[in-house]
Amino acid sequence: MAFNSSNRTSDSIPADERRVQGLRHRLLSVLLDSLDIR
Repeated sequence: MAFNSSNRTSDSIPADERRVQGLRHRLLSVLLDSLDIR
């Protein structure tokens, strides 16, 4: 039941979740850059 409701809401991603995804992507890029430098 919970999965169905979450999937239904996932169709229209809220701004907060989108911002979180952006921050996560930025963190991943920074981590990759630091690894490349090493």
